[in-house]
Amino acid sequence: MIRRMSKYRVLPPELKAKVALAALRNDRTVNQIAAQYEVQPAQVSQWKRRVQMNVQHLFQDGRSKTPSNQECLINELYRQLGQLRFEMDNIKKKDEIDAA
Repeated sequence: MIRRMSKYRVLPPELKAKVALAALRNDRTVNQIAAQYEVQPAQVSQWKRRVQMNVQHLFQDGRSKTPSNQECLINELYRQLGQLRFEMDNIKKKDEIDAA
């Protein structure tokens, strides 16, 4: 399914992957692949490079991963929440002492 948004075509990721894998096989030229899939040769080369640069991420060991930005944000928010609860408890204790 190819959607048109303004003057650019939006190609599905499945098609991009298929084109990039065809280019990685090296059994046809970039121009032949581009003609077959009706895309620009430069685009074929770009998708091929993107796959080559990111393929190592497919085989990374998930057990030793570093925390993502979202995980870091969650941890920071929990830290701030704990700090605020601590401060609120101290204010309540102070108010109880002042009221007595």
